[in-house]
Amino acid sequence: MIQDFKVGLYIPVVSELTEAEISNAPEQIQDVLIDLLKSNCEVLVETEESIALPQKYLNAGILSNTFEGDARHVSIATTSNVDMIVSWNFKHLVHKIVAVQVCNTQI
Repeated sequence: MIQDFKVGLYIPVVSELTEAEISNAPEQIQDVLIDLLKSNCEVLVETEESIALPQKYLNAGILSNTFEGDARHVSIATTSNVDMIVSWNFKHLVHKIVAVQVCNTQI
């Protein structure tokens, strides 16, 4: 996937949350993000809509409060109409995607 970004097959999109969180990641992961940011990468910011949406995911029981940060990432992607989420640690979210989509349609 990273190579696909580098050759322009896909446009990488990260949120301002990713930029803040990456400082806690291993150096090799930080290097990947730095490379992405040097390419044609779009950085998304939170909006009023994306700030309100995670609570709806939590209230619906889709995610627990433990994963509030992940709910914020998903809400930014959702409200920005991002086509695909790629992550190193969304394993717990994979089985919840349908529930997220249902919740999004009820907004």
